[in-house]
Amino acid sequence: MFRFFLRATWRARSPSPNTSRAFVARASRFRRDARGNVAVMFVLAALPVMFVVGAAVDYNRTGPATANLQAALDSALLAGVMANGTQVASAQKQFAAAVATSPFQNASASFTLNADKTLSGTASAAIKTSVMAIAHYPTMPINAAGTAQPGQPRQTPSVVSFTLTGAYGWYWKEVDLYVHHPGDESDTLEASYTYQPTDTSGEDGRGTGTTSAQFNVNGVMTPNAISTPVMLGDSYDKVYLKMTVYSDGCGPGMAAPVPLGSNETNFTCVQAGVPIETGVNRRGRPRYATYEKTAGPAYYSTDDPSTAHNLFIGDPEVDLPDDAKPDIFALIPCGATVQHSWEDTPWGYPRPGSWSTQDIFFNVSATSCQTNANYPATSGVPRLIR
Repeated sequence: MFRFFLRATWRARSPSPNTSRAFVARASRFRRDARGNVAVMFVLAALPVMFVVGAAVDYNRTGPATANLQAALDSALLAGVMANGTQVASAQKQFAAAVATSPFQNASASFTLNADKTLSGTASAAIKTSVMAIAHYPTMPINAAGTAQPGQPRQTPSVVSFTLTGAYGWYWKEVDLYVHHPGDESDTLEASYTYQPTDTSGEDGRGTGTTSAQFNVNGVMTPNAISTPVMLGDSYDKVYLKMTVYSDGCGPGMAAPVPLGSNETNFTCVQAGVPIETGVNRRGRPRYATYEKTAGPAYYSTDDPSTAHNLFIGDPEVDLPDDAKPDIFALIPCGATVQHSWEDTPWGYPRPGSWSTQDIFFNVSATSCQTNANYPATSGVPRLIR
């Protein structure tokens, strides 16, 4: 009886085959539906993660871009701070050139010349984004700032003394001292030293003559003693020497009645193209002759790299380097006396010979030196201070 009851109970609770299959089908559909929901949820969750990663990539690009913008600004500051009188304009020009080929958008900069002569600047630009553009952020801003300081002014000669120690040769020559001041359209002649040959047989044929000097006094070249100090001041930005040579022995506008020769003990010059009385004729009337100039000028200048080597500084055998211009500190060093020796013939004469024997000599010294804002220290190298 009990066994019958258990069998009946089991039959009553056991599902039918159809019911079991339906249950399995529903469970399968639920499993598939759950997988779809998980996929959708994963995609929805991944979108902000991908955006954050993409934004990080875009943001990381601003680092190199900002460094490049800073480099462009720094180059502009360094170029501008040395442009005396045009600092801001020069900086703007340099910045524009630096970003001309860059990928920056709307790059701009502003500069300010400060009271202490430093130059400050700020720059801004934008770079394109990639992922963030989807969120309507097509660009990201970048900025840069900095300040540059010019080199500190150096001491330059303010009062110079030229002491003539010797002058020889058959050629007429003049050594001129020029300066230039910022803003001037031309250079200013401050001193002029002239040699006029008079005896081509003097010094065993080397030739001797007379010397004279003129100095700038209120804009007028005025004769004075050769040793007269030259007042340069402290506001010039260039100093150079220039020698003019006439191989006929006579200066500008003058002509030689006779060609230069080895026995001209009384060599003189006359006005070129002007009739000169040379004696009387048979009837006792004056006789006239006109002489024309037979030589043009040759110029040798320390401001000209191709001729600066005609000046020897220090040891007479050491001429200035070829194809280079000496600066003021080589020509007239503060706190020292140097010898200047000019050679009046063109470059190319073999040595020994003319180039081993110079023609006009000076001892040059700066008797006073002052701070000159146009000659910064450290060879004019500026530096960034922030």
